[in-house]
Amino acid sequence: MSAFGPLVTVTLRGLLGRRRLLLMILLVALPVALALLVRVAGGGRHDASPILDNLIIRTVLPLVALVLGTAALGSEIDDGTIVHLLVKPIARRWIILATAVVAAGLTAVLVVPSVVLTGLLVSGTGSASLETTFAF
Repeated sequence: MSAFGPLVTVTLRGLLGRRRLLLMILLVALPVALALLVRVAGGGRHDASPILDNLIIRTVLPLVALVLGTAALGSEIDDGTIVHLLVKPIARRWIILATAVVAAGLTAVLVVPSVVLTGLLVSGTGSASLETTFAF
C-alpha cells in the first residue's frame, strides 16, 4: 500500500503535463459557453434539462472519461515508466487502482464544475430553479 502514493503522483504528472488536458478543458467549457448563449438569448428553464442531459451527460462526460482513462495508461507507456513499474515488486492491482483513481478524479474535477455552471447559467440562481434543473 505504500507504493500507492508514488503511483498516483507519477500518473497525475503524466496526465497534467500533456496537451490533451487543455483540449479536455476546452471540451468541458463547451456546455458552459452554450449555456451562456442560451442565457443571453433569453432561454428559460425549459432548456436546462436537454442541455444538461444530452450534451454533458451523454457526450462530454464519456468523452472526457475515455480520453483521460486511456491517456493515464498511455502516458506511462510514452514516458517509459511502465517498464519500471512492471519490473518493481508492486502488485498489478495497485498500478491499475492508482491509474483508475487518477483518471476518475481528474474526470470529476473537469466535468462537475461544467455541470454546475451550465445548470446555474441556464436555470438561474434561485434554489427552486436548481431543483427543477437537476430533476431529470
